[in-house]
Formats: sequence, structure tokens, C-alpha cells
Amino acid sequence: MSLLPPRTFSATTRPFQRTALGFAALVLLYILLTFALKDRVPWYTDAADGLSLLINLAAVAALAYAAHRSSRLGRRVTTAWWLLVAAQAVYCLADLVLITLTRVQGEAPYLSIADVLYLVYYPLFIAGLLTLPIEPLDHYARIKITLDLAIMMVSAVLLSWNFIFAPALAQHGNGSLAELIISVVYPAFDLVLFLVLLRLLFRQSKLYAPALILLEAGIAFLIIGDILYN
Repeated sequence: MSLLPPRTFSATTRPFQRTALGFAALVLLYILLTFALKDRVPWYTDAADGLSLLINLAAVAALAYAAHRSSRLGRRVTTAWWLLVAAQAVYCLADLVLITLTRVQGEAPYLSIADVLYLVYYPLFIAGLLTLPIEPLDHYARIKITLDLAIMMVSAVLLSWNFIFAPALAQHGNGSLAELIISVVYPAFDLVLFLVLLRLLFRQSKLYAPALILLEAGIAFLIIGDILYN
């Protein structure tokens, strides 16, 4: 069922391009700052933390703009985008708390209130993605996509167990229960996020495809970053 006339998609192309270029510039600046100045200048940490918070705030603003613009698409779409706004705002707050605790304690804490906020981010973001409408399919297409998703999901679970969960359990098996839970919960949420992303990729609505491209790219980079960090 079409929710907007075809011209609506083309009308959003220019804002989408400006937003994509703006975020690309911020991310590129962060990468350049990391590789060019890390461990070379005393103010690197301040600059990196500030730029990281700026990127997070820009993401919150972009999602809020998308939520506002989506009001004409119906309550479900609007609810989905506001859930994404809430999730990103919680993630931004978690970053701020972690930066503050690191400054106060002199080093990044392994477990803190920031971890609670980071973990709250995942259910909110996943709920937002699951609330987004998906393209209706006929019976044959639904079976085909279900089988494709099942194969990819099983592969993702097996790879995650071999390269993420098993090493994490081996590394933190003799540590505290909190350390063990944290070491497993983060990759578990990343796995669920990846599976939800697969569903969205296969059945995303063409009405807001440009916005979803940025969203999917952001999710992919988040998962890759968590894997590398772990």
C-alpha cells in the first residue's frame, strides 16, 4: 500500500545528500584526528571526546528530524523513528557518562552506569527497527526470503559463537559474574541487531530507503566497532 505519492521520494533526495555528506565529513574528521594526532598531542583526548559527542548529538538531531518528517506516514512509522531517537539519545548520554567517569577516575572503568545506559540503547533501537513497516510480500517471496534469512541467521550464530562468545567466555570465565555477563550481553545484542538488520535489508520500504541506507550503514559500523573492541 502506497503511503505517499511518488514525487515525495525525489523531494527528499537533496536533504538526504546534504545529511549524508555532513555525517561523512564528521566521521572522516574523527578518523583523521585518530590516525594523525593520537598519542602525539596532549589535547587529542579532549578533541576526540568532543567530536564523538558532536557526532552523537548530530545523529540524535537527524533522527528527530526524520521522526518529525515521518508524521505524515502514519503513527507506526512515527513511533518507530521516535524509538530510534530515544535509543540514540541514551547512547549519547552513555558516552557522556563514560567520558566524565574516565576524567574523574583517570581511566575508563570496566563496569559503570554507562554500561547500563549502553545496554538500554539496544532494546530501544531494536524495538524501533522492528516497528518500521516492511514491504508486503506474496506467499512465494515470503518463503524464499524466510529461507534466505534462516540460512544467514544460522551462519551468523555459528560464527558469533566461534569467534566472539566462546573467546569471551574463556577470557572472563574465571572473573566476576558481572564481567561475564557484560562480556556476553554486548555481543548478544549485536547479534540480535544484526539479525534485525538482515530483516530490514530484505524487506525495507522504498518510501524511506535513503534514510534507511544511512541507518543500516550506521548499524553495520556499530557492530564492526563492537567486534573489534571485544
